[in-house]
Amino acid sequence: MEVSQQVQEQKPEKEKFREAMINIPIQELLDKAGGSMFKLCNLAAKRALELNEGAHKLIDGNFPKITTMALEEIRQGKVRLKKETKSDEE
Repeated sequence: MEVSQQVQEQKPEKEKFREAMINIPIQELLDKAGGSMFKLCNLAAKRALELNEGAHKLIDGNFPKITTMALEEIRQGKVRLKKETKSDEE
């Protein structure tokens, strides 16, 4: 009887975790980063650092992690890659 009670108590924790997860299709994100996984990772990491340091959120919502919020901002087009110019190359 005690084992089944423990299983019942653990179930809500798993449900909370599932609710906290968000599914962002990778292809949508790659399209926003010019098709490059490297660029996407760098863009998301830089934005997550900005958010962690107190930058203003560009979207509404309650996200479980800063990285998830950064990815969602990229997906919605609120954060974009900066186009390189000749002065950037020098």
